[in-house]
Amino acid sequence: MNEVYRIAKWSEVFERAESRKLKSLTWVAMPVGFQSNGYQSMIDEFGDQSPAIYGAWCALVSYAASCHVRGLLTNGRGEPLKLSHIARTTFFPVKIFEQLFAWAALPTVRWLEVVVPTDVNAEMATSNQRESSPGESPDGVPDRQENPPHTQPNLTQPNLTQQDITPTNLTEPDAAVAGAVGGELLKVDSEECLRITQRLQKALSKRHHDVDAASVWRWGWLSLALDQGDLLPELGTRLYRNEVDRPKRYIDKALRRICGERGLDLTQIAASVPEFPKDDCTAASTETNELRYRIFKPLMHSLGASPTDAQLSAAIEAVTLLEESLGRPPTDAQLRAAIDTAAKEFAPCS
Repeated sequence: MNEVYRIAKWSEVFERAESRKLKSLTWVAMPVGFQSNGYQSMIDEFGDQSPAIYGAWCALVSYAASCHVRGLLTNGRGEPLKLSHIARTTFFPVKIFEQLFAWAALPTVRWLEVVVPTDVNAEMATSNQRESSPGESPDGVPDRQENPPHTQPNLTQPNLTQQDITPTNLTEPDAAVAGAVGGELLKVDSEECLRITQRLQKALSKRHHDVDAASVWRWGWLSLALDQGDLLPELGTRLYRNEVDRPKRYIDKALRRICGERGLDLTQIAASVPEFPKDDCTAASTETNELRYRIFKPLMHSLGASPTDAQLSAAIEAVTLLEESLGRPPTDAQLRAAIDTAAKEFAPCS
């Protein structure tokens, strides 16, 4: 490849306070959880090939941790690395990395970003200066104590301190709503906020939790403003699994914990939340209509005739149950399989 790529937000996502003090690493911090928009986008894009793509991504992150500038995919002279070299080092096929780079650098994903030559030179120069100054060397520490201590994740609480890799975190918002808090400008992609709000509203409705749309919008806006875009999707998954009985308490506790860790005033941030876009109050019914439209044609193909309202409702119910079991929208292949299974239970149309 002729362009220099960098793993987006390397320092925020893959580094910890301890690791930033070290000249070299023997392992790298990785976000946990599988509800992020980026991960789900990968599943939808690659289907059965997703394990290979995600494996290549993990290998690339590990490789990037040992680069001259961590996260910047260059050699010691600032020249772009060849995919063939990365493939040989990690023992992955070149084709997998070609697919990964093409997808991860998309504007809608941006797990990878292109770095202009001036920025490459500046980062290389900064790295060289850092290396020439005294610092902590792992060679002088016994038993590999230079690495941050391993901690077991708390599976009973949402991942509130680790930033996830999602398009919201990695892209500049197109339609931004801004609020000033503590002299810092908060930017939230309103379209992304509306999207995660609608998804959570659907999960709340299916579990018979009476929460108004404006409150869910507030939760979504605050979670995105605090770079916790996976908070609402994770709550939706937990609702589907019947792991949360009091969603309002769950979200409020999570948001207060995040603000407390960062020394922020939640009340002050909440005052910057814009008004809920009332024009989108019918989002739930719109989503149902979109699902009906998505199911109609493949169901008709499976039946060999136009489905009745009862058959269409049964197919929608089957797809909804599948979505609940997955904790996310099904892929096209999963959708077709569910529809085909449902169609086999129907009597032939007269």
